[in-house]
Amino acid sequence: MEAFQPLRSIEHIPPVERKGPEERFWETFDEKARIRLTGAVQGVHFSPLGSNQVAVTAESRVTILKSSTGDLIKSFPRTDTVAYAGRYRTDGKLLVAGTESGLVHLYNAHSRSILRTFSGHKSSVRSVYFTIDKLRVVSASDDMTVRITDIPSEQCLLSLHHADRVRAQTPCPASPHLWLTGCYDGAVRLFDLRLPSQKPVRMVWHAQHGQVDDVCFLDSESSTFVASGGGSSVRCWELLHSSSDVEAGSQRALLAELEPHRKAVMSLALDATRRRLLSVSLDGALKVHDLSVLSTLHTRSIGAGCLCMDLSADGRSLATGHVDGQLRIERRGVSKPSGIENETNVDERSGEPDWASLARGHLDRGDALRPYRPGTRRYFLRGMYAKPDSDIDDVILGDGDSTSGTSRRRRRQHDQKPYDHHLRRFAYDKALSAVLETNQSGLIVSMLVELDRRKGLQNALSSLNEQQMITLIEFIAKHIADSRYIQVLVPVSHLIVDMHHTKDSLSGSLLAALQRLAARVQQQVHHLGDMEKMAAAIELFLS
Repeated sequence: MEAFQPLRSIEHIPPVERKGPEERFWETFDEKARIRLTGAVQGVHFSPLGSNQVAVTAESRVTILKSSTGDLIKSFPRTDTVAYAGRYRTDGKLLVAGTESGLVHLYNAHSRSILRTFSGHKSSVRSVYFTIDKLRVVSASDDMTVRITDIPSEQCLLSLHHADRVRAQTPCPASPHLWLTGCYDGAVRLFDLRLPSQKPVRMVWHAQHGQVDDVCFLDSESSTFVASGGGSSVRCWELLHSSSDVEAGSQRALLAELEPHRKAVMSLALDATRRRLLSVSLDGALKVHDLSVLSTLHTRSIGAGCLCMDLSADGRSLATGHVDGQLRIERRGVSKPSGIENETNVDERSGEPDWASLARGHLDRGDALRPYRPGTRRYFLRGMYAKPDSDIDDVILGDGDSTSGTSRRRRRQHDQKPYDHHLRRFAYDKALSAVLETNQSGLIVSMLVELDRRKGLQNALSSLNEQQMITLIEFIAKHIADSRYIQVLVPVSHLIVDMHHTKDSLSGSLLAALQRLAARVQQQVHHLGDMEKMAAAIELFLS
C-alpha cells in the first residue's frame, strides 16, 4: 500500500529577471575593502602609475591605501584643519591637497614630506588640480576665486573671480590652457588661462540660483562637450553654441538632461573608454549614463550618501567616499589565463561554491585528494584493498530497537498538519475547512486540486457551512485574475454557482459575496476586451 503523502503547496518558478549587458558588467565589481575613517571622506584619487594605490582625504590627513586590501601604505602629516581633495600629479611624484583654513599643501608622494605651502585664499579650498605641464597648481576656494600658483616660485600667476563659492574645476585634456569651473551661482564657466582679462570665454547656466558640485570634459579630443552635476540633475552641454552671456547661451548649448538623482549630485567620472559617465549623489546611488545616446543605462546602490568618487585609469577599480566616513573600494574581476587552475592549491579551493567544486570534480581527475563518490567509476575501481569510509560506505538503517519503525511512524503522524490529518482519513470537508484557516493561497489551491483528483471536491463544497463558503468565495474573487491559479479557480467557481443558483433563499452575506465575485469576473472580462482591442491596433501598425 502506498504511503500517505502530505499536502504540498503549489510552487511556481519565479520569472527570470533578464539582466542587460550594462548591469552584468557593473555586477562584476566585487567589494575589496570597506574602511571606516574618523571623518567624512572628502576626496579619493587613484595613482596615475597604477590602480594599486589610492589617495584618500578624510578629516585632517591624506593617506595612501592599497586598493586591493585597504591596507595603509603611508600617511602624510596632519593639517591644522580639515583637508580636502588630495590629488596626484600625472607623474605620481607629487600630491596636493587643500584645507579648510585656505592653505594648499604640496607633498612628496614618496618621502611624505611637505614641499610647499601656498597661501592666499581666505576660505576653504575644496578643489585642487595640477596643470598638464606639471608646473602649476590650480586651487578653487569658497572665497569665490580660483588661483593659479607657480610651484617653483610660489607666486600667484592668475586669479579668476566668480560670483559665489567655487567647488568644481577641471582642465581640458585637448587644450591645456582651457579651464572649466563650476560655481554655486549655478553657472559653468570656461576660462582661457592665456588671457589676462580673467573673464570666461564661454558660460552656461546649470541651474538658476542652484549649485554646481562637479564638472568634466566628455571628449578628450575636443573642448566643446562638457557635463555638469549640481542639485539633483546631470546635464550635458556643447560650449560651441554658448557664449560668455549666461542667459543667451544656455538654452542653445544644452544637449540633454540625464535621469536625475533624488538628492544632490556630488561627483562625476568617466570610464576608461570615455563612453560612460558615472555620477554619485547624496542619495547613495551610482548612475551610469551612455554618452552616445545621452541616456541613463544603469543605477546601483552604493550605501550611504556619497561625497566623492574616482575610477582608475584602467577602469577596473572604483573608489567611493561617503558622509559617514566609509571608504569603499571595488574591483572588477580579471579572467585568469589558461593553466592557472592547475596552480591553485587545496586551501584556496575550500572557499569555492558548491557548483564550482562539482564542476572541478570532472576536470581534475588526477587529484588524489578528491574524495570517492559512491556510484562513480572511480569509486568502483578503487580496489578491494581500499579501507572503508564510515561517512560514505556505512548506511545506518535504525538504532537497533525493533520498535524504531513504529516510533518513527507515530512521530510522523504526530507532526502532521490538521488538513493532512483529515485528508488522510478522507474527511474532505474538514480538510478543506482546515486549509482555509491557513490563508495561504498556494496551499488552498493545492487542496482544491487534490480534492478534485480524489473526486471529492463537490462533496467537500456542499458540506461547508455558510461562513466557510463565504471565505472560499472571497478567496476566489481575490485570486481569480492570477494567471497561476485561474485554471483551478474557474471550475471551482462554476461548481459553487451551480450549487446555489437553484436555492430560493440565500442569506444576505452569502448573496453579497456571490455578487462581489460576479463583479470581479465582469471586471476581468472588460479588461480582456480592452486587451484584444489593443492587440488589434498593434497588429494594424505592424502589418
